[in-house]
Amino acid sequence: LSTAETRARNFANFSVIATVPYLIGPLFTGVLIDHGRHASAYLALAILPVIAGVVLIVAGRAIPRPKAGIVAKKDGSPTAELLRNKPHDNMAVTSGLALTSVDLFQFYAPMHAHAAGLSPTETGAVLSVYAVAAVAVRLVMPQLVERCRGEERLLVIALAFATAAYFAFPLFTH
Repeated sequence: LSTAETRARNFANFSVIATVPYLIGPLFTGVLIDHGRHASAYLALAILPVIAGVVLIVAGRAIPRPKAGIVAKKDGSPTAELLRNKPHDNMAVTSGLALTSVDLFQFYAPMHAHAAGLSPTETGAVLSVYAVAAVAVRLVMPQLVERCRGEERLLVIALAFATAAYFAFPLFTH
């Protein structure tokens, strides 16, 4: 739905909005566990997709449609085209590694926090701070790219810092 001129801005807006569940979810879940036990947290989390489905059904017509005259290319398989695109392969592997590390953090951090004696609410706050950092980084991304003299160099630096942080994480108990 974006033009070449609006694609970067729209993707940045989407990625900021996509971090909202990472901000609200862990904190909300931690508070529910502390004040209502695990069953109420599971019930609340099970209701959220139902609410999202209802909103999509009711407000689905408000989602923009592609402009008339835009036709997808029909000359070959989109999958084969992606597999032939070497820069895409590099990006996909790097993105996959980064997202795997985030998912592992989201999975193991609560166990580490519990072992360190943090309450569910405190654990949720720690996980929510991650989302705040993600939004902050996205807001200053253009300046970071310029300061690091390019996206590839910024990516290498960011992955090096992330690797160091993930290795250091288990060394801390509070």
